[in-house]
Amino acid sequence: MIAPTDVAATAAWLLPALVALPVAGAVATWFLPGDGRMARPVALAVLFAVALLASALWWIVPEAGPFGAGADYPWIAEFGARFRLEATGVSLPMLLLTAWLMPLALLAESAHGGRRPQAFHAQVLLLTAGILGIFLAADLLVFYLAWELMLVPLYFLIGAWGSERGPRAAQVFFVYTLVGSLLMLVAILYLVRIGGTTVIEPLRARFMVEPLPLSAQLWCFAAFAAAFLVKSALVPFHTWLPDAQGESPAVAAVALGIKVGTYGMLAIAMPLFPAAAMHPTVRVILMGLGVAAILHGSLVALVQPDFRRVMSYASVAHLGFVVVGLAAFTPESVQGALMVMLNAGITTGGMFVALGVLRRRLGVADDFASMGGLARAVPALGAVLVLLVLANVGLPGTNGFVGEFLVLLGAYTRFPWLVLLATVGVILAAAALLRATQRTLFGPRPADAPAIADLGAREAAVLGAFALAILALGLAPVPMLDRTRPATAQLIEAVRAGTVDPTTAQPVGLR
Repeated sequence: MIAPTDVAATAAWLLPALVALPVAGAVATWFLPGDGRMARPVALAVLFAVALLASALWWIVPEAGPFGAGADYPWIAEFGARFRLEATGVSLPMLLLTAWLMPLALLAESAHGGRRPQAFHAQVLLLTAGILGIFLAADLLVFYLAWELMLVPLYFLIGAWGSERGPRAAQVFFVYTLVGSLLMLVAILYLVRIGGTTVIEPLRARFMVEPLPLSAQLWCFAAFAAAFLVKSALVPFHTWLPDAQGESPAVAAVALGIKVGTYGMLAIAMPLFPAAAMHPTVRVILMGLGVAAILHGSLVALVQPDFRRVMSYASVAHLGFVVVGLAAFTPESVQGALMVMLNAGITTGGMFVALGVLRRRLGVADDFASMGGLARAVPALGAVLVLLVLANVGLPGTNGFVGEFLVLLGAYTRFPWLVLLATVGVILAAAALLRATQRTLFGPRPADAPAIADLGAREAAVLGAFALAILALGLAPVPMLDRTRPATAQLIEAVRAGTVDPTTAQPVGLR
């Protein structure tokens, strides 16, 4: 770690660079001359440069404290908006995850020659900038801008570079997420009128001294939650996700698995509206929706016709664990929710990369009728699939275990019966994923199935990186837990300190 003054000086240029570099790369890639052969190497160079910058940020930011590094510039004075970015103990793991997931997913993709490669790679870069901006934004308008910057490239990647049903999947995705985003924008405008600024920390500090009425907090919390939970595909707002992930290119499917919505709930909605977030009714609703997502995602995954849709519904179940952890809001459950967000990005992302490799090998959709006997045909890819499945079901020793265990442990003290239902979902999810693996690797091989090649060097390197992350975080989770514990503890205390109904001066929710 470096001195605090050096951290501040470095953050002043490093944080904006993490967002500006992919945006500049997107513009440069879009206008590349010729047939677009250089679009892929340029995009990969930019993305790996961003990943190295994010890794440097991880090492220079202090371990303790809720705010490790920041950058602050004037922006829209009329709204009290500033271009303010911060890297916190909560956002840093998600920032690092995104910065490495995107180049690895693109590296594993086949070249999109002949299909507007400049535009494709420009959209991937803009998507990366949007997701990184979400994790760095410390101003609500900056956050909203980054949120929309993420949604638009996803729409085009799914619709223009997905499968035949991609355009319809993209339209459904855009309608769902746009409605939620507009509700969040209305809440932001209300906060500007009430608080005179859009910078998150001054708003939170003002509302601690002059709390919003409980009714206003409930409406604002609901508006933000609508955007966050719809984008997270929480039951019953999940129906867009299987189609979007199933019809999109692998890099977009990986990006859809990054838990930006639940991050927004934890880092923005709950600190700004603590009385609403801790209201008993709200917590019971969130807990019920989380358990419903776990059970529904696991059950529906059992009857899906292809592996991608199985993984999409397993991702819905992962989201359920995050929501359960946030609803319980104990130190263990919140840290567990953050670990589930981080680890689900790795395991789900790795699985969609592997399924993208498999789809290119088979030349058809990865439905179970077209697959079978792949353990002999592609043994290396089969071994990686098994590891990814075991991580997704939360086998001890893999990264998927730690977060789910902490969520269940922390939530049990608050909602024991609902947690018992959630554990049933764990078993059902394991059954769905293991069944899909059995059908893919050890089921009957179609008689007309052609011979296919196993992993190439590039694909093996990418999937090897996922395997390394799964085992490292599974066998040695303590460094990550130690790094995130101070920030999550301070966030919990900040939210609990604001759980007072200003109309009655009485505490709201379980403290």
